Amino acid sequence: DYFSTFKEIKQIIDEKQVEKIVLGIPKNMNNTLGQRANETLEFKNDLEKYTNMEIALEDERLTTSEATKTLISADLSRKKRKQVIDSVAATLILQNYLNKIKR
Repeated sequence: DYFSTFKEIKQIIDEKQVEKIVLGIPKNMNNTLGQRANETLEFKNDLEKYTNMEIALEDERLTTSEATKTLISADLSRKKRKQVIDSVAATLILQNYLNKIKR
């Protein structure tokens, strides 16, 4: 049930005055969409309806491995990497989106 998640997202949108949501889409390495990507598209469509906001999709392929390399080069222990990997990957997804719209 997405309702509680949507409610929480809407609260953050209102509190932080969010103007744009960027959602990572997990494409296959050959650029096709699999089961997880289709679920993400469904989530995106439902969230757009709930928030009345357009949501941008950004390819998230390789962001976790890129984040891992970054954290290893920063000499973070495996335990600490595990705690922050998703946040770093999300930052990379957002940065890739910003770089793309900047061009």
